[in-house]
Amino acid sequence: MKQQILLALMMTTGLTAFAQSLAPTVKITGFYYSNNDSRSNVAELCGKVENMNQFPTFVKILSDERRPYTVIADKAGIFCETITTYTGLASVEVIDSTAIVP
Repeated sequence: MKQQILLALMMTTGLTAFAQSLAPTVKITGFYYSNNDSRSNVAELCGKVENMNQFPTFVKILSDERRPYTVIADKAGIFCETITTYTGLASVEVIDSTAIVP
């Protein structure tokens, strides 16, 4: 009985780790100010979604920790968005498509 419980626990842990390794992740591949001027507050942010498991995949961009943008990655997982930023900081994350309300 103890062996069965131990085996079940190992399988559950392994499956959870495997599922997390397949979870979509986002990598920023480019961040460019307009006119190559860092004093500008307009920039283009590009990235790629790895392990994309559905299409469309929505990516949330948070500029300056308070300006949200939502973009759809293409079938290859690539996206680009023009954003406004005063600090040059932005974060990205994959969001669940059911979180988008039409």
